Amino acid sequence: MSGSAALRRAALDVLRDSATTDGLPETFRRTLADQAERLSAPFSVALVGRVSAGKSTLVNALLGERIAPTGVTELTMTVNRFRHGTEPSLTVRHLDGTVTRHRHLSDLESLTVRSADDPDRQALLRRIDHLETRHPHGQLAELEIIDTPGLDSFTGPESASTLRLLGRTGQDLTDSTLAESARADAMVLTFTARGAHRDDIRLTAEFMTQVPGLGPLNTVGVLNKVELLWDPDDAPDPMRPAGRVADQLIRTAGTSRLLYSVVPVAGLLGSGAACMDAADLDGLSHLATTTAPRLLAERAADSDAFTGKDTGLPLSPEERARLFGRFGGWGVVRACRSIREGADTVDTLRGELLRVSGVDSLRALLRDHFGGRADLIKAAQAFRTVPRLAERTARSLRGEPARAVEAVAGALTAVELRHCLAYAELRALRDHFDGRLDLPAEQTEELLRVTGEHGTGAAARLGLPADADHPLLLRTARARLDRWHAELSAPTAYGASRQAQLTIRQSYEALHHHIASGQEGMAE
Repeated sequence: MSGSAALRRAALDVLRDSATTDGLPETFRRTLADQAERLSAPFSVALVGRVSAGKSTLVNALLGERIAPTGVTELTMTVNRFRHGTEPSLTVRHLDGTVTRHRHLSDLESLTVRSADDPDRQALLRRIDHLETRHPHGQLAELEIIDTPGLDSFTGPESASTLRLLGRTGQDLTDSTLAESARADAMVLTFTARGAHRDDIRLTAEFMTQVPGLGPLNTVGVLNKVELLWDPDDAPDPMRPAGRVADQLIRTAGTSRLLYSVVPVAGLLGSGAACMDAADLDGLSHLATTTAPRLLAERAADSDAFTGKDTGLPLSPEERARLFGRFGGWGVVRACRSIREGADTVDTLRGELLRVSGVDSLRALLRDHFGGRADLIKAAQAFRTVPRLAERTARSLRGEPARAVEAVAGALTAVELRHCLAYAELRALRDHFDGRLDLPAEQTEELLRVTGEHGTGAAARLGLPADADHPLLLRTARARLDRWHAELSAPTAYGASRQAQLTIRQSYEALHHHIASGQEGMAE
């Protein structure tokens, strides 16, 4: 068991044991039980952003399956928690505490999106608290995804009208997004490529101040709907201007203190690629082999020109409309280019489109930045929440109840002391992301790597290939440890920076010990 996993396990044991202790106030006991439930649950990531930022499309792209309902005019009204299950199922949790279970995910759309001309659906949506969608997707075994309604949730007359029909306000949806985000371990803040500006940053900053514990350690940004920037003449590769917009967002004053990174993603193309089938490949292949690239781009730049009857394009209008709806105009053009370059199977074309759409980069970021630190991030929530509540609660008590509450906080502190390396790594990372460290760039990269930014195994923490053999791992760890002993023999930094350097050395000490013992991960 790794050091961070042991830290999480020990904190969980304290919370579970303490929740059954006699003499604790009921409110405090419920908090302990809630924190224990969160610690034992899979790592959860909430997708948050303005309405129509493409969050549901991102869910499908990440999972590689068309599970979440999407559409041009649909407005997601209900929080949906995507969790692992042995079979697909849908559970509706109502505001009155009742629960309805559906065996088929085909019911999901009617429970998630609005319909202005269906009073029965409107009444149903008003009664729903949230949904739980279970699916046997392997990624959901390690990562729970939460699709939220959105922030600033009335962005035009159609949306405002829909909300009025449902008896809800934009603030209602923002509040439900806020509540679910506060329960998540990490967050993906979603911006749209066209129209991302300072108002988005302001809204993001205001939102993050209302959710304790958010910051670059557990928050990343996605610049979604990159395909909207596509222009056959001026922007034939929309990922290039999207990259510039993403860089501008992350450089905006204060943003780097909020988000770890901003990744450009063509969500529609990514979702289409993840879910594509043989019929898609046949249609795209026909377009690619019978239509000049320039003509195809001109037609695909406008949906009517691409899907109409007199377009000069092969396939029926219905087939072209299906491809356009699944991949978008740029997606169709890009897929045809890949086919002409040799991607002639569903798997090879899917892989290429997931790469160019940015979905692979987003998956890697979630895996490396969040996944490698899932235990630390989850444990940090308990260490942040319980001692503060214990201090406030104890002040209002006397005698045995006060001592019982204080004992819980003391037990958690003892866990921190026993697992001091894991917590020291967490503290160093927070200092880095909060801008409190003044280290050379190479030491900063070493801090991130040795604490798990690129993977939790010994090879990844040492920056070696995954197939590095045991002697190479041991020699490298020994050399790094010797170098840091020499580095720290005379102070070169002070305060938080000095403590971070000491943490790097401690991490190498643990690595060397663990490798010498014939194990692959970090030492407890």
